[in-house]
Amino acid sequence: MITFKDRFQQLIDEDFSGSQAKLAKHLGFSPQRISLYTKGERSPDIETLLSICEKCDVSVSWLLGTSAVKVPDERTQAAAKITGLSERAVKELVGPLFAVPEMKNLLSALISSHELLDALRNIILARNAQALDECYDEAEDESSALQSMSEILASIGRLVLSGDEAARFFKQEAKSAFERFVDDQVDKPL
Repeated sequence: MITFKDRFQQLIDEDFSGSQAKLAKHLGFSPQRISLYTKGERSPDIETLLSICEKCDVSVSWLLGTSAVKVPDERTQAAAKITGLSERAVKELVGPLFAVPEMKNLLSALISSHELLDALRNIILARNAQALDECYDEAEDESSALQSMSEILASIGRLVLSGDEAARFFKQEAKSAFERFVDDQVDKPL
């Protein structure tokens, strides 16, 4: 069963880069108080719980471990469910990014770009092909090679880029897609 202490630690890990000190500063609490909460040695009273939820933009039920829904905003929850994005990603997209109309158009063009989706699929397939080649080269016998290959093939589609790889890839792809988008806009007759 998920408890307050588990979710409180998850909040620290996900939203405050694992730093109890950052959360303590954000909430105006002492670091010792945060530590007591993460160890499960102390629980907040109702007023403190509500304050934590308000300041960290999480639902009370999520923080108490009774719900998987982290964000209290129903629209954000619905968008996350429909798109498959995390609630945090949805909040980032609809926040300052969408305040600029041109950014909405650019993001829409990037997201709907078949070239971007194809590039992602190709990277995933290339990584799996490379893993299969390495698996075959390193195997001691054909049977172990086939076993390892079948495990890799079973993971196709679940292979995820590391954070750094994803950041580099999306930066490169976003730049390239943006350049194509601008070129297309320039080439259109007025």
